[in-house]
Amino acid sequence: MKRIVKIAVPAVLALGLSQAAEAQDVKEFKAGDALKVGEAAYEVVSTSESTAVLFLPAEESSAEEGQPAGTYYLYVKGNLIPADKKDLMNLKDIDKSALFSFLRDNRTKWDEPESLQALADFLAGME
Repeated sequence: MKRIVKIAVPAVLALGLSQAAEAQDVKEFKAGDALKVGEAAYEVVSTSESTAVLFLPAEESSAEEGQPAGTYYLYVKGNLIPADKKDLMNLKDIDKSALFSFLRDNRTKWDEPESLQALADFLAGME
C-alpha cells in the first residue's frame, strides 16, 4: 500500500520554511503521482504522513552525464525546499547544529529518495 501525503497547491511554489499561502487547493498524492504547478511537472517519488520528496526533471539539454537529470525537492510544513545542503543550511528558523548532525550521522545522499525522505521527516519534526 502506497503512503499518501496531502500537498497544498500552490503552496509548493513558496521556497523555504515560511508560512504557506492561505488560499490552497489541498490534494492527496502518493509515490508515482505527478504534481503540475504552472509549467513545472514534479514527480512525487516518496511520501510519508506529512512530507514528500519530489523530483523536477531538467530539460534534456541541461542534464549532465552521471548526474540526476533534474532537481529533488522536499515538501515539508507546506513548503517546497530544494534538496541541497547549502539551501537547507541557509533556512531561517532551523537548528543548524541539529541539521548538521543529522546529515553527518545519517550520511544523507542527495540523489536517493529514501535518504531525502528521512531528511524531510527530520525537518518536519523540528520545532
